[in-house]
Amino acid sequence: MKKIALVLSLIMMFGLASVGVYAEDTAGTGNTEQSGNGLTGAEAAAVVTCMQTAVETRDTAIISALDTYAATAKSALTARKDALKAAWAIADRKERRTAIKAAWDTYRKAIKEARSTFKASRKTAWDTFKAASKVCKPAKTQDMSNQSVDNSL
Repeated sequence: MKKIALVLSLIMMFGLASVGVYAEDTAGTGNTEQSGNGLTGAEAAAVVTCMQTAVETRDTAIISALDTYAATAKSALTARKDALKAAWAIADRKERRTAIKAAWDTYRKAIKEARSTFKASRKTAWDTFKAASKVCKPAKTQDMSNQSVDNSL
């Protein structure tokens, strides 16, 4: 129990000691401490604004691509539903089977194309973000290491 208390107190002590490294002047006196990346004042603010713009652009593009994918998938599902309903109304078994296969093939092709378009759009958004963040010149961009999270979309 004493060891746990000691470890927690050390963590809190070092945690509170590092807070001052990231402090900014909120009183407007012009005095700022280093922001942890070697930049002070206006430079740090410019990096923050630049990175916020890069994130906004990237994520807006991904949201737009996802909206397009969802609309395309919905359209493909509607077309599939209508085609399958029509196919099941065909009396001839061989023609019905051909129509059902065609409906599924058309659906598969539409979904595959929609996924491909979405992946390309997502990649473009991340590539644009990487280029924009290099212009911002942040000391270390942690946001790049999370790109794989979007791969699950």
